[in-house]
Amino acid sequence: MWHPFKKKAINFVPESEVNLAAEPAEQNIVEDLLAYRLKRAVRGILLAAVALLPVWFLTLTAPADVLGINKQLLIYAAVLAGLVLWLAAAVRRGRLELRLTGLEIGIGIWLGAWLLGVIFSADPLRSLIAADGWLTLAALALMVLVFANFFESRDLPLIINWFLLGALAAVSSGLLALFDLPVFGWLTVFSKQLTVGNQFNTVGSFNDLATLAALAFVLAIAKLLTLGSTFDAGWPKFWRVVTITLIIISAVLILAVNWWVHYLILTAGMLAVVITPGLTEKITGAKVRLGAANIVVPLAILTLSLLLAGASNYLGFRLPLPTKLPQEVSLSQKGSLGIAFRTVKERPVFGWGAGNFSLAYDKFKPSSINDTSFWNIRFNNPASEIWRSLTLGGLAGLAGLAASAVYAVRVMLAALRRSVANREIYGLAVLPALAAGLALAVLYPLSNPVLLFAFWLVVCLAALTGITGGAPASPEPGLERGAPAGAPPGRSFSIDLNSSSLKSVLTSFGLVIILIAGLLGGYLLARKYRSEYYFARAAGANIATRAEAEQAAAWLVKAVESGGREVSYLNGLGQLLLNRINLELNNRADAAEEVTARLQNLTGNVVAVANRLTTDYKNDATAWSNAGFIYQNLIGLVNGADQAALNAYREARQRAPADPLNQTRIGLIFLTQAERNRTALAEAGRRGQTVDNRQEIEKQIAADYKNAEENLKEAAEIKRDLAAALYNLGVVYERQNRIKDAVKQLELARDRDVNNPGLAFELGLLYYRDNRKQNAFNEMSRAVALFKDFSNARWYLALMLEERGQLDDAIAQLNQILKVEANKDNQTVLDKVAALEAGKREIPPGKVTGRQPLEEGTQRQSLP
Repeated sequence: MWHPFKKKAINFVPESEVNLAAEPAEQNIVEDLLAYRLKRAVRGILLAAVALLPVWFLTLTAPADVLGINKQLLIYAAVLAGLVLWLAAAVRRGRLELRLTGLEIGIGIWLGAWLLGVIFSADPLRSLIAADGWLTLAALALMVLVFANFFESRDLPLIINWFLLGALAAVSSGLLALFDLPVFGWLTVFSKQLTVGNQFNTVGSFNDLATLAALAFVLAIAKLLTLGSTFDAGWPKFWRVVTITLIIISAVLILAVNWWVHYLILTAGMLAVVITPGLTEKITGAKVRLGAANIVVPLAILTLSLLLAGASNYLGFRLPLPTKLPQEVSLSQKGSLGIAFRTVKERPVFGWGAGNFSLAYDKFKPSSINDTSFWNIRFNNPASEIWRSLTLGGLAGLAGLAASAVYAVRVMLAALRRSVANREIYGLAVLPALAAGLALAVLYPLSNPVLLFAFWLVVCLAALTGITGGAPASPEPGLERGAPAGAPPGRSFSIDLNSSSLKSVLTSFGLVIILIAGLLGGYLLARKYRSEYYFARAAGANIATRAEAEQAAAWLVKAVESGGREVSYLNGLGQLLLNRINLELNNRADAAEEVTARLQNLTGNVVAVANRLTTDYKNDATAWSNAGFIYQNLIGLVNGADQAALNAYREARQRAPADPLNQTRIGLIFLTQAERNRTALAEAGRRGQTVDNRQEIEKQIAADYKNAEENLKEAAEIKRDLAAALYNLGVVYERQNRIKDAVKQLELARDRDVNNPGLAFELGLLYYRDNRKQNAFNEMSRAVALFKDFSNARWYLALMLEERGQLDDAIAQLNQILKVEANKDNQTVLDKVAALEAGKREIPPGKVTGRQPLEEGTQRQSLP
């Protein structure tokens, strides 16, 4: 068996004895030696990628994308390097040897459908460079071609063993972390902002890791049962230990995660293990005699998997394993189906484009999710690759997926026929893996780079099953009725690149196009990586000082300009600039002229960020919502900020109709405008000033309250228990003197947010105004219990106790106010204490609500 890391006996002349200026016959030897070394290099690169991908990551991009972008680059770089070396050898020899597997039509349909999806995508650049974008898909399609031209059926043990080794490293390290062992604690040395512990593994989520474990488990079982010790790639004992260990470790992880999807993947794989010998006999007429364990073991696993799938899904069964499994939430099959079908109605042919599922989710989010605790989660993946293909690729994407699956099965069955005819039984191990891979695509999305790579690697194995490099030995008895020995799996071509024929010219032109496109794709991914690197630097920065904040902002600007195509870069920059604006507004240490100059610069920059959000990500609801938030925080600082915020939130509402936050924020803007004008009129009245356009202002106030009511009611209809909408709707009703309606709304808000002292305080005041004094007393007492330094609540509670005649208790509440550092010299409180100690009561006849709270502006505890 050929091994990439050990010498192989070959009749080549040593380089030291080769004359480079020799005769043509000797020159051919040099060319063959070069081709041999390039072949070794390509095979080594591909096998290294197979083993490394499950565990590969770098901390340079943490926490933005510590896994996805690094694995994406590894896939792309490995395939591109293999392709470049292959074409270099072809150019050096002046001849291109091309072997096709029969999968090319299916893969071409699949890849072409997604390419059209990029062209018509809601965000073309993102669809191109996303972790599951077209560049990654193109690399995987070329990977199948490169594997088919550098490996044969006899190399299947080699490929499978290296894949199982990488899977073992990923699954075992993840399982140890799940049991709270400090496997990844060393990562903090390189990246302080990276969260490690039982939340981290090298594949993705623990559902992703267990899915990889299920696929590797099927491949390991099929390999062990069908081939046994003949599965030898140079280290027979070592690989056998790896296989058995992986089976055990994967089983433990799958049981720990305990999800029915993984059990069904195992069921599909084990069913294929059971029926493959019979299928082989039916196809080839050959009797494949395997031991009893080949039937009993997979049947036992199949039965147990079915029982566990039902128990975990319907009975809530879970083994009492001492793990700390992090909670993972995913979209249901029903919800994914609804989004896919609504996508077909609106964007039927090409869908939203790769990497844009979040846009589809925003637009078609199931309203029932708002009744759960996950209402504010933005899901980035559906429940299945079928729904993902239909949503992101439309009918064309689904057709491409179906075509690639059909051709994979077709080629696998044909390869099985040829491999058995050539006395090879590799297909008995690969067919179960292909069945598990197809089940994976039906039950789980292939958006994770490791799972996507593993799926297409299984397709590569299926294609390689029937590829042989030479005339086989004579068939064994019982295989005579198989296909002709050594029958080619597809078609082979040898193109003379030195010829001036049309075929040669077109081939050369095609090679140049492929190389240029590959290098351009690598350039785009490198820019994306650079963006992630700068974003990680900004995320880990300490922004306590102005200089540090400016450095973090500079890194975020570089992340934006590098072309990474993530709305989080601009959003982070906007939040940082808003924080700096807030600090400058409260800056009393520097000269007023300096503060004003910095404010002007910061507001100009943050407005530019908001504008960039709406122009670069015009189809993204979160971009519009983030822009609206920026404008909302500039109201009073920038002319027209209120209208710009309203427009941005309305655009976000159109793109995410089931998100109640946009309507809530629109209502808050109208409420804020009404409150500002109302306060201005009241202040003018206290100063005795005449307001010429008072009636117009009062009409505007009434209109703003009405608009606030309409938008807050709409938000409450979208999510019936949204405390922010209910509370602020109560504020509107109170301003409109609809006290009973206000009380009702705040009661609803309290029921949804029982530990909010501000709500208890507001409700207490409303109860008192509604003459429900005992309820008012109870709510004010609850506000004090929730927040012991809530001075305003204690003030009103003291007045209520005074009204009841409980003067000693009222004095005690007032003394608690004086214990707060900010209030220890408050003359109003001191005078009240002295009056009560002298037995002088103001209430009754005075009113409790006739006095303003101690801290002006804190009476309203508005919710975000």
